[in-house]
Amino acid sequence: MLALVTAVGGAAWVAVHMWVVRPLRQVNEATRAIGSGDFSARIGLMGGRAEVRELVSEVEAMAEELSGMYASLESKVAERTADLAATNEELKRANAMLAQSNEYKSQFLATVSHELRTPLTSVIAFADVLAAPPTGDETTRELASQVAANARTLLSMINDLI
Repeated sequence: MLALVTAVGGAAWVAVHMWVVRPLRQVNEATRAIGSGDFSARIGLMGGRAEVRELVSEVEAMAEELSGMYASLESKVAERTADLAATNEELKRANAMLAQSNEYKSQFLATVSHELRTPLTSVIAFADVLAAPPTGDETTRELASQVAANARTLLSMINDLI
C-alpha cells in the first residue's frame, strides 16, 4: 500500500511538474527577459495544460505589443530630438541676428549722438559768445540768448531721446 501511495504521489508530482511547474518556470524566465528589454524572448512551450498554453499565448502577444510600442516610442523620441535640434538651431540664428541688430543700434546711436551733439554744442557756444554783454547791441544779445536757450533745450531733448 505504501509503495502504491508513493508511486501515485510520485506520478502526480511528475505530472504537476511537467504540466504546470516547468511551463510556469519557462513563462517566468521569458517574462523576466521581456522585462529587461529582450522583446524577442519566446517561451517555446512543448506541453502543458490548456490554461498554461493560453497564458503563454497571452505573454507572447504582450511581448509583441510591447516590442511595437517600444519601436514606436524610439521613433518618436528620435523625431522629437531632431525637432528640438532644429529649434535650437533656429534660436541660435535668431540670437545671432538680435546680437547683430543690437550692434547696429549701438552704432546708429553713437553716430546720431556725435552728428547731432557736436554742431549743437558749437551753436550753443557761439550763441553764448554773442549774448555776452561787451559785444553787439541789446537786440543781438537777446536773440543770441534765445538761440542758446533753445539750443540747450534741443540738446536736452536729444540726450533724453538717445
